[in-house]
Amino acid sequence: MTTGMRVPLGHIELPGGDAVPVEGQGFGPLIGEPAVVIAGLHGDATEGVAVALLLAELWTREPPSRPVLLFGCLNPLAVLHGSHRWPGLDVDFATRLPGDASGHAPDRIAAALFEHLQGAERILELGPPEPGLWEWSHAEAWGDTPVADLPIPLLRHTERPHPGSPGAWGAVRLRGGRTGRVHPAGVQALASCVQAWLDAPQRVAPGPLVHVASAEAAGIFIARSRPGAQVTAGDVIGDMGGQPLHAAASGLLLAIRDKPTAHVGSTLARIAALPAKAAGA
Repeated sequence: MTTGMRVPLGHIELPGGDAVPVEGQGFGPLIGEPAVVIAGLHGDATEGVAVALLLAELWTREPPSRPVLLFGCLNPLAVLHGSHRWPGLDVDFATRLPGDASGHAPDRIAAALFEHLQGAERILELGPPEPGLWEWSHAEAWGDTPVADLPIPLLRHTERPHPGSPGAWGAVRLRGGRTGRVHPAGVQALASCVQAWLDAPQRVAPGPLVHVASAEAAGIFIARSRPGAQVTAGDVIGDMGGQPLHAAASGLLLAIRDKPTAHVGSTLARIAALPAKAAGA
């Protein structure tokens, strides 16, 4: 593999008639199965696309020690519109694997991408934060997917991922930040996690117990703490409809509501019950 090598997946037509190529880049040595990093499956995953662009810049100057395929903006039409789903066709591009080479644009791009995922040594998806939340950087894995040791919490889901999602094909998802926003410090932190993920051995490790606080009634939510804070059970971490929201457990405040309005059942906060050493990593 030649650093900066183009890896074409196809083209997408824009409303004005222009055709935008969807492609990735290859970095690192020629020998070995590549690691694959994918971003921009959704148009509101702005921070993930920014991380991919930063990694491309870094790896052009200092190629990684292992072969890497980087697909930094897989859904440019959605990115153009800032939409979560594929505009016009109204489909979730993150659920289209293994794709269809003779189908509509999302399925054609997914089919071309899937060929590279099948030969990957490991797969990482740079995903968006949960809508309405401000999230601390964390990784997600499903089932018994091996994960490299990372300086951030790992959430291991016991339920099965959507069969057409990258997670169903062995991907680990890295996410954090705020929907549709880019924060330079968050981009740097996520890029460092990708670098660590590339070099560390993989293993199957359990994730922490996550406590979720949900709104019991509609109202206005005001955050009183920030993601990444260490909290103790009973601490006031927010205000929901004039009533204090207390931390249900001690640990790392993994996410807190960023959108002021909340409906019944809306997630207000998530706390990862981590040991103190791991939470401070």
